[in-house]
Amino acid sequence: MTNASASIITGGCPVWPLPHTRACAEVARAIVRTTLADLVPDQLDDCLLMASELATNAWLHGLRGVELDDRNAPAAGRSELAIYRRGPETAGELVVTVFDPRTDLDAVVAAIPANPLAGLPDKPLQESLPPAAIDQLLRDLPDNSLPGSPAAVIDGLPPQWWSGRRGLDTVRALSDGRHGFYRTRSRLGAHPVSGKAAWFAIPIPGASLAAKPPTIHLSPFDAVRALRDQLTARGVDGIYHNDLHSESVLSLRHMTVWCRDGSFTWADGSSGAVRVAYSDLTDVVEKILRINEDREYARLQPRP
Repeated sequence: MTNASASIITGGCPVWPLPHTRACAEVARAIVRTTLADLVPDQLDDCLLMASELATNAWLHGLRGVELDDRNAPAAGRSELAIYRRGPETAGELVVTVFDPRTDLDAVVAAIPANPLAGLPDKPLQESLPPAAIDQLLRDLPDNSLPGSPAAVIDGLPPQWWSGRRGLDTVRALSDGRHGFYRTRSRLGAHPVSGKAAWFAIPIPGASLAAKPPTIHLSPFDAVRALRDQLTARGVDGIYHNDLHSESVLSLRHMTVWCRDGSFTWADGSSGAVRVAYSDLTDVVEKILRINEDREYARLQPRP
């Protein structure tokens, strides 16, 4: 078992930088293979394929397919792959995320040509385009959707992102609906940046070493500080906290989180109160970042 695998079992979230080149998919597969082989061996092949697809899409669309030597690639704002565990023993999941520094999902969609054949001259390709251009055109052509794919409305992502993209259709099918995109912040570098994460999750078999959630004994006092430290490390400012008799409270610009009775609790406008156990601190941080980044993004958009 690797150190990263052991970290996941105990509630950690190992993170790796991905190369700023087309080799990102190969590197992502190698990371997932060595990290998850001992935890979910029967699901490993699916995880390799899904991680490869997400890494490729992050490079092509989040980083615009620009190749940079690692010596020239930024420490923050590059693609990152992270893996963590969440959920109770009866419904545990391993979550794999791939970060890229683009927050505007509509801009990503606009970057995908709706019809790569539009505007081509009405003559055989061999007579009108050089071979290199033909190869690029064929790579850009949309694939047919897989039969029986679920409706393409995932975590608020516009359906055009998925339309005609067999790679992401595959992620949708293999993950059985456990997948999506959300705005978040990077983990690496001295100055984390805003961006988005593509993710998928797989159920953890009962026999896996990662099946049981880690045993976490925290007082509200310690829990609120652990949460504050992780959010601060991700570049969130304007955080305040206060300790009361049997609970602690943390306030951010857009929300308030209570630490009490072994859980983090906050109000969700769509579903009421959300309660998540202290053992899922990493997932709580991601959920809070998603709310914070969505509201910051909306706040900074020009008013009509």
